[in-house]
Amino acid sequence: MIKEKINKKKKKTIMMVLREYLRTIGFSFFIALFITTFLTFHARSEMLKTLYLSAAEQLKMDEKIAQELVSQSDLTKDLINKGYAVCMRVGKLYEIVHDYEHAQYAYELALEKYTSNGIQPYERLATVLIAQEKFDEADVIIAKVNDTYSKSLLKFKTRIFMAKGDKYYSIGKFISAAKSYEKAKFYYDKFKIKDNKVEKKLITRIVNSYVETASLMVKSGYNTEAIKYLKKAEEYQPENLDIKYRMAIIYTDLNPIKSVEIFDDLIYKIPQKIDNGAYSKALLKSA
Repeated sequence: MIKEKINKKKKKTIMMVLREYLRTIGFSFFIALFITTFLTFHARSEMLKTLYLSAAEQLKMDEKIAQELVSQSDLTKDLINKGYAVCMRVGKLYEIVHDYEHAQYAYELALEKYTSNGIQPYERLATVLIAQEKFDEADVIIAKVNDTYSKSLLKFKTRIFMAKGDKYYSIGKFISAAKSYEKAKFYYDKFKIKDNKVEKKLITRIVNSYVETASLMVKSGYNTEAIKYLKKAEEYQPENLDIKYRMAIIYTDLNPIKSVEIFDDLIYKIPQKIDNGAYSKALLKSA
């Protein structure tokens, strides 16, 4: 009887030791896996940082080399007798140093000599035309690339209309910028697989363009037009409280009842931003 109890105790002890051993191994494995995963992500992050840093350094180096080459001689001299590849390289050198006029000439020659079905010379030429604000000429080049909706063409149209929108925005032509961004989104929407970052950038650009247009309309006294453009912006970002607030301010004179409706909603969401004077004015007018 006593021996049986001792044997049972021994078995329990062995089982407990075994369980403890397995638990320790499992815990150690989990810790090792966690550390390995963390180090892997950290290494990947550092690698990406190095990659981007190298790309930035490479760009600086390319600019320096290009500047030295174009300052030594006129690379467009006798370029008409050169082949497509040479014309493209020369165009790229001038583009890197922001000499868009010479880059345009080189790319135009490249396009004349181009015999394939790609879009590279079209994109480069359209890009330097946009940089010079030659929008109509750029449109002619863009139109020469047929809408086949292939992946490469969709990328080209998305990029080129974004670039066009950026240029319009930089010179204060916000309506034209919005239209260009909307064209870029039109082509981007045809991609089967979407990139949330690209989509967010496009929508933000469209909204900002319409908001800036509305601001110009208000300054010129065209409040009805301002509301129209803010509503266009709101279509892309229905929950954007800044757009709603701008509309409330404009409606203070245009439609006080509507202004109060918007203010009543915003007073609970962004109380710190509400202009109490404008709100009181709308309340008095609506009364």
